[in-house]
This record gives sequence, C-alpha cells and structure tokens, in this order.
Amino acid sequence: MSSVRSAAQLYLPGVEAHHQAGPYQKLIDDAKGRGDEYSKIWDLFAECAFCTRAHAAAAAELLGDEALVWKVLRDLESSPLPEQDKLLLRFVGKVTKNLPAITSEDVGALQAAGWDDEAIYYAITTCALFNFYNRWITATGVPEMSEEAHRRQGKMLASRGYSRD
Repeated sequence: MSSVRSAAQLYLPGVEAHHQAGPYQKLIDDAKGRGDEYSKIWDLFAECAFCTRAHAAAAAELLGDEALVWKVLRDLESSPLPEQDKLLLRFVGKVTKNLPAITSEDVGALQAAGWDDEAIYYAITTCALFNFYNRWITATGVPEMSEEAHRRQGKMLASRGYSRD
C-alpha cells in the first residue's frame, strides 16, 4: 500500500467540508466556481477563524471602530481605510499568499508611502508569526471561543499586549 496521498485528500478529515469563512474562503469559492484546482492547504487556512476573531477584537478596541475592522477584513479595497494602510495590508497579504513574488519594489512602494524600515520589519515579522500560529492552532485543534470571549481578549490585548506607539 502506498503512503502517498492523492492531491484531493487532506491530512485532517472533514476540514474541507467544515471550514468557516475566512480570508481564504473567497479564494476557495472563486477557484471552485471556475472549476479550477486549488491548493488544499487553503481549506486549513480558512478554518482558522480563531486568530482572525481574536485580533479583530483587539484592533476594534484599539481603533474604537469594530465596523471598520470587519469592513477591512471582508473587503479591503472598498473599506474606508487610508490608502497608506491598505498598501501595507496588501504587502503582508502578498507575503502570505505569494512570497516568491516579493521584490525590492514592493518594499520601495511602502517606503515611498511613508512606512519606515522598522514598521515594514514589524509588519513582516507579525505576518510570519501569524502564519506560524494559524497553522499551529489549526493543526492542534484549538477550540473556538465565543464572540464575547474574543471581545474580552481583544480588550486585554489592546490594553496590555499591543503597543500604541
């Protein structure tokens, strides 16, 4: 018996059928709608609503605007976020989804928009850590929390865990 899995199989059974909406859900739905093959790892990424909800709550607390945070998460381009911030979020999205395509021009565009090297460094570092933790949380089966628990955690992260500088 071969130990090689087919491309359609996932390591964790049931994930594809039970993932929740997340940043990869649109990619999955679009690929399926076109009848295209897609990376099955996207199903695992779509499953990790834990981090999205936990850190969205903290961002909402820091910004004082939960509606803005969810608008950005649902559709960055039509959100009222300033273009400078959208540029940084597009960059970390590219780091996550298409790392080999990152060039010095990407960093140069951030610098031209007013982001200094330290801010870019922290954005890359945070992105890399979130990618690690999302994979860890999904693979180990960390259970979901209630919306209220996420809000409480968001307040705690905003007051103790994130810098306001």
